[in-house]
Amino acid sequence: LGSGNFAGVFEACLALLQLVTLDSAAGVYKPLVMYDGFLVFFFVAFIVIVAITLMNLVLAVMVDLAMTQAREDREAQLEWERKRRSAMIPQIRQLFLDLDDDGSGELDLDELKRAPPQLMQLVCAVVGTNDMEWVFNTVDYDNSGFLSIDEFCEGVL
Repeated sequence: LGSGNFAGVFEACLALLQLVTLDSAAGVYKPLVMYDGFLVFFFVAFIVIVAITLMNLVLAVMVDLAMTQAREDREAQLEWERKRRSAMIPQIRQLFLDLDDDGSGELDLDELKRAPPQLMQLVCAVVGTNDMEWVFNTVDYDNSGFLSIDEFCEGVL
């Protein structure tokens, strides 16, 4: 009975590997269970504890790696977005100067609403909405009714 799967240490290790991976496990445990029926409890416990735990462990490692990769991807995307926005600052400053009709260095809501269509499209593309009143009120942190160039740049980015 033991001469096939358990004749030596190497054969016993291969038989246990077969059980762990559930690769033709019946060829290992069936002759032993037929010899001694109480061994069924040992093999069921072994398969449940070792094989299923091993599968869960492998799955947990894969999920952890996927979560780590997703976090790194999100961080890389945020960094890319930060760099893209930083590169836009000169364009946003020029947009502010173009919108400032009276040259006061501040924008009011009327100046923003009177913007030429091409400037309006650019503002909408940068802020992601075409509701200029909402944009103005959101960006006007101090509720002064005017936007400074710094308020405008920080607010739209």
